Amino acid sequence: MARSNVEPQHRSGAGAGGPEVGRRPPFAGAPPFTLEPPRLTGASIDEFLAWASQVPSSSSDLIRAQIDAASSDTVDALLTELGRMPIEDAGRFLLVLATVGELRHDDFVEPLDRLIWSEEELFVVDDGPGLDSSERDRPDADATSFFDARIVVKARAAEMLSYIGSPRADEAILRIIQRHPVTAVRVAAIDAHLFNHGDGVATLDHLLGLVGDEDRPYVGLPRWGRDMDVDAFDAAVVEFYERNPGERPPVPEGARHGRGRGEDIAGPPPRRRGRGT
Repeated sequence: MARSNVEPQHRSGAGAGGPEVGRRPPFAGAPPFTLEPPRLTGASIDEFLAWASQVPSSSSDLIRAQIDAASSDTVDALLTELGRMPIEDAGRFLLVLATVGELRHDDFVEPLDRLIWSEEELFVVDDGPGLDSSERDRPDADATSFFDARIVVKARAAEMLSYIGSPRADEAILRIIQRHPVTAVRVAAIDAHLFNHGDGVATLDHLLGLVGDEDRPYVGLPRWGRDMDVDAFDAAVVEFYERNPGERPPVPEGARHGRGRGEDIAGPPPRRRGRGT
C-alpha cells in the first residue's frame, strides 16, 4: 500500500513569511462529510481536499481509489498548487503533497525537489507586536517537542518524492540524503528510500556507505505498521535507544520525579514512529 497514506490531518502552520504569489482558503466552512466522494479533476482540487481531510483512516482506500481515477488535467492543477507560495494552511498543503505522492507522476519531481531545497520562507506569518524573528522561531525552553511546519512540509515532500519511484526521483532523494542541511529532512528521505525499495539489504548497505557518521543511526529505524506486533515494535525501539542513548528524548520535568512523589523515573516509554502502510 502506498507510503503516501492520505490521513485526516488538518493543522494550521505558522512560520516566517515570504512574497505572496497566491492563496487558497482553509477548510473552514467545508460541507458536511459524506462518503460519497467528489471526482478528482483539475477544477475540483478544493472540493476533493476538503472531502479527503474528513475521511477516517479506516476508509483511506476510498481516497486512493479517487486519486487513481483522477482526470488528466489533475497533474497540471497540482503543479499549480505546489507553486502557491507562501503556504497559508499547513494541513491543506500536506494533503496536496499526499495527493501528489499517490499520483506518482514524474512531472512532480522538480517542484518537490525545489520545495525541499528552498531557502525562502514558506509560510504566511503575522508576527504581532513585539515579536522578533528570533523569538518567533525559538521553541519554548521548557518544551520537549514543538511543531515546525516548515520542517514537517519539507520532510513530507521528501517522502512523496521518494514514492514517485522514477530514476529522477531516486537521484533527487539520494542528493537530499547526502547533503540536505536539516537532519529531520535527511531522516525522512532515508526512511522513505528504504521503504520504497522494500527495505532490501542492498539498499540498506548502500545507504550505510552513503550517509555521514551522524546519520548512520537513522538508517533502518524501527517503523510502525498497522499489522505489526506491538511488543516486537516496542522491543525494536528500546534496542535502538540502547544502541544510541543520545537519541532518547528528555524526560519531562513533571515525570522525572514521579509527579511529585519523589520516585525517579528512568526514562520515557519508547515512542512509536507512525509511518503508515
